[in-house]
Amino acid sequence: MTEIYEILRQWESGRSLRYISKHTGLARRTVTRYVRLAQEYGLIQGGGVSQITQGMRNYVTSKVRVGRHNVSKGPMWEHCERHKEILKEWLEDGLQIKTIVSRLHRYTGVLVPYSTLVRFLEKELGYKKSTEKSTVRIADSEPGEYLEIDFGYMGKIVDRDTGRRHKVWALVFTAGYSRHMFVWLTYRQQVQDVIEGMEHAHAFFGGVFKVLLPDNMKTVVVKSDRTNPKINQAFLEYSQVRGFHIDPARVRSPKDKPKVERSVQYIRKSFFQGEDFYSLQDAQEKVEKWILTVAGLRDHGTTHKQPLKVFEEEEKGRLLPWDGEFYDVPKFMEVKVHKDQPLYRRQRLYQESRARKYR
Repeated sequence: MTEIYEILRQWESGRSLRYISKHTGLARRTVTRYVRLAQEYGLIQGGGVSQITQGMRNYVTSKVRVGRHNVSKGPMWEHCERHKEILKEWLEDGLQIKTIVSRLHRYTGVLVPYSTLVRFLEKELGYKKSTEKSTVRIADSEPGEYLEIDFGYMGKIVDRDTGRRHKVWALVFTAGYSRHMFVWLTYRQQVQDVIEGMEHAHAFFGGVFKVLLPDNMKTVVVKSDRTNPKINQAFLEYSQVRGFHIDPARVRSPKDKPKVERSVQYIRKSFFQGEDFYSLQDAQEKVEKWILTVAGLRDHGTTHKQPLKVFEEEEKGRLLPWDGEFYDVPKFMEVKVHKDQPLYRRQRLYQESRARKYR
C-alpha cells in the first residue's frame, strides 16, 4: 500500500514515469499500470495529494491483485513448461545450463533466454546454481608454442551396424594460447590411436605446435620421471619426424595442463551427454562440427574471447608446417626365434612374421 501511495504521490507532483521507475526500483510497465488504475478512479496530475484517498489506494490494490490471477505467463516460460520433462532429464544428466539452452534451441527452434531458463529450473525443478571457487590464472605462452593433450572417458556408444556397446574415449587437444581445441574419439588408447589422433589434429589445425604437453599416459611415456622421463620409442620417432618436442606433465599434477583438463569436462557435459550417435564415425563428424560452430565460437570463461577467432588471427600462422601426408605408424613387436638358427634366418622369420601379422 505504501509503495502505491509513493508512486501516485510522485506522479501527481509532476514526475515522469521514467523517473518514478528509476527511483522506486519498479519496472516502468508496473508504474504505468498503477497510474492508469488511479486515473480511472479520478486521479488528476497537479490536483493535490489530498485526492489520493484510502479508497483510491484500495481500488488500485484490488485491481492489481485480481489482474495477477488472470495474467498469463510469458511465452518463454510457457515454452519451458511444455518441455518440462525433457528439461528435467537433461538437468538430471548433469548438463550445463548453456548446453541446455543450446540443445533446446536446436530441438525446438526457440531460443529461451539464459536467465528465464535458470528461473524456471529453480522454481519448477529445484535447480540450485553452484558457486565456483576462484583460481589463479597462469600466464599464457606465445601463440603456437604448445599443445596440451589428455584422454578423457566420455561414455558408451551403441554401434547401430553391429549392435555392440563400446566405451568411448576422447583424445583432447587444447592450444595453450587460444584455447582452440580438437577432439579425436576412439575405442582404444594404444600408441597407434594417439598418433592417428595427432595426425588428424595437425590436419584440423593446419600445422604442428612446437611443444606437446601430455600427461603420463603409457602410450607416450613409458616411465615417468620428474627430470628424465622415458618416451615410447614409436612416439619419439613420430615427434622427430613432425619436429615437435615432448614435455610430459608431472605425475598426478593436473595443474601442469589445466587447459585440457577443463576441456575434457566441458566436452563431456556440453557435447557427449544426452546425445545419440549411430557409430563412432558419426560421433566424430558431429564433434568436429560442434567445435567449429559451438565450442570455437563461445565466449571463453578465462580469456573472454572466441577461441576459433583467436587461433585463426594470432596462432595458426605461427605453427610449424605440416606436409599434409598422414604418418605411417610403425608397429613394434617381439618375435621369438630359436637360438640355433642363423642370423639371416632370424631376420627372414621376423619379416615373414610381420607380414602375416599385418597382411
